[in-house]
Amino acid sequence: MRRIRDVLLHLAIWCGMLSGISLYFYIFPAPEIDSLVHSHPGQLEVLVGGRDNFSGEKSIHRRHFFLLPSALIDPKIFTIKTVNGSVVERSENRVGLIFGFAIFIIACVIYFRRRWRIEVASTPKADPF
Repeated sequence: MRRIRDVLLHLAIWCGMLSGISLYFYIFPAPEIDSLVHSHPGQLEVLVGGRDNFSGEKSIHRRHFFLLPSALIDPKIFTIKTVNGSVVERSENRVGLIFGFAIFIIACVIYFRRRWRIEVASTPKADPF
C-alpha cells in the first residue's frame, strides 16, 4: 500500500509542476500566441514551457505545448515564437516529447527502485530459529 501511495504522491507533484507552468502563462498571457494555440479543434493544448524576453523596444514570447489525445498517436511538441506581436516561427518537433518522456520514465524507475530497495533492506527480517 505504501508503494502505491508513493507513486500517486509523486505523480501528483509532477502534475502540480506542469500545472504551475500553465498557470503562470495563463496569468501572463501572450494574446497573439494564445489565438494560434487554440486553433486545433477537438484537442486539448497542454502547455509545457515558454519564455518571455523584453529588451528595450523588442518583446519576444515563446510557448511550447503538445496536443492531447493526438500526442498519444503522433507525439509532437509545437513551438510558437513571436517578436513584437507578430509570429516569426512556428515549428513542430517530434524528438523532444519522446525524449523528454523517456527521460522522465527512466528517472522514475531508477528513483522508485532505489527507494524500494532501501525500504526492503531496512525492514527487520524474522529469525528462522
